[in-house]
Amino acid sequence: MLLRVLTLVGLILAPGRAQQTCPVHPITANGNFTETRFFAAPITRVREAVADSMQAIGVSLFENSERILSGERRSPLVRDMRLPPGSEAVAAYLEPARNDGAEGTMLRVVTRRPGGGNDDPKRSWSATVIEETGCLLGLLSVADPMQDRVNRAQRAQGPPAREVVLPTGTPVLLRMRRFMHVASIMQGKRVTLEVANDVVTGGDIVIPRGALALAKFSSVQDIDRMGQGAKAVLEFEAVYSVSGGKIPVRATESFQGGDIEAKRMSFAPFAYFDPTGRQFYSYLQGKGFAIRAGTPFPVATEGNHRIPIYSAPTP
Repeated sequence: MLLRVLTLVGLILAPGRAQQTCPVHPITANGNFTETRFFAAPITRVREAVADSMQAIGVSLFENSERILSGERRSPLVRDMRLPPGSEAVAAYLEPARNDGAEGTMLRVVTRRPGGGNDDPKRSWSATVIEETGCLLGLLSVADPMQDRVNRAQRAQGPPAREVVLPTGTPVLLRMRRFMHVASIMQGKRVTLEVANDVVTGGDIVIPRGALALAKFSSVQDIDRMGQGAKAVLEFEAVYSVSGGKIPVRATESFQGGDIEAKRMSFAPFAYFDPTGRQFYSYLQGKGFAIRAGTPFPVATEGNHRIPIYSAPTP
């Protein structure tokens, strides 16, 4: 049987480039509708990764509880991320489990027809959610970077063994911690990221992988009725050192939605007439954008900083 293969594009829209994160599993017309896999990670972190993975394929979540996540593929997510069409429903079920002596989470993902229909869905997204979830769990820290910062600061007590100078302009690679769609963005909204790789100076880790990083959105312009594409600027503010101290960084990233599209409504009272004489349109609507979890952003530290290094490691 010939399978129709669809390409899933997980993208982030920014001037001049499209940033990608985890490799994207291909979507097939007749894949397995149920997929199950064990992950050696706590259920709370697996749930976050599953929620991000489901939204990355265009699923609008209707339920997001401790053990169940469910929803359907819908616009504007599908439209704004330029994903393959389809309104399939996707559900994920999580259970604490043990595998080969390791504690973790058993994940089962099911693709169904929308609206609870009994027929098989046209496409299966189950393997894609499973693969994306596994990638995110390996790409990002299992620990909450916000709590990790607090833990590091609490452990950094007493006089340090030495201090290391972190020079201004030191490059740091950050990654988006969670999936974000333009509909949830507002002026001044703060965003949690984490450091992608250890930053080492003089043989000492001064900014560890998984450390907290912060940014905020500014200059936000959402989609309006007259058809302007959504725009926003993400301003990166700080990362946190191995001892939990704050280090300012500098960088900005601009995002912009896609082209304007017209919404047809033949008998709309406020529609305008298409000069071609073929149809009416009620209004124009621009396209938004979304940022996948794990998306990388390069930044640089600002100012010289003396980083305390303690004898006891603060992992």
